[in-house]
Amino acid sequence: MSIIVITESSPFAGRLRRVADRQVVGLRPTFSEHALNSMLGTMRAIDLVVICEDVDDEQSMEMADIVHDHQLDVPVVLVRESPEPLSAEQRQFGVVESVPAISSDLEIERLLARHAGATMPGASTEREAPAVPAAPVVKIDPEEHRVVVVLSPKGGVGKTTISTNLAIALSRRAPLDTVIVDFDSQFGDVGSVLNINAQHTL
Repeated sequence: MSIIVITESSPFAGRLRRVADRQVVGLRPTFSEHALNSMLGTMRAIDLVVICEDVDDEQSMEMADIVHDHQLDVPVVLVRESPEPLSAEQRQFGVVESVPAISSDLEIERLLARHAGATMPGASTEREAPAVPAAPVVKIDPEEHRVVVVLSPKGGVGKTTISTNLAIALSRRAPLDTVIVDFDSQFGDVGSVLNINAQHTL
């Protein structure tokens, strides 16, 4: 389960990460539409979408519309310098609340408790036992990961092609969660195959 926060560099996102009890995935508004479509399209477990104050109203509604199209039950929260009552159009697209950008940690914790099912610090976790035993739930560690190694002592056998094709396929299933590392310093160039100009190289 995770929370998506769409922002360029809002301090609200940092406070949200500090108090959240689950993974917070940050997306920049410049590429959020494609990434959000991919994440929601593959049914990733998303509890809440937060759109910060540095995303303008028009783009915020576009993002909310994408969420609404894919998963009606995912709430959207707007962060604004001066929050105003929600319009009928905003509510129609799944926006549930507009909160101040200067919200404190406690206010953010309350926000998560209202819309993402988070437990407030110090709150009682005691509940009445259910009449019927609940079905077993399989818990997946959010830090779980896998490493796939494409290796051959022989050159020119397609290691670069295989690894880049595999990375592209996996990135479509898990946007922002796929990393490709090129340790071949003599042959093959993942950067050129993917048409990427790397900012940093070893």
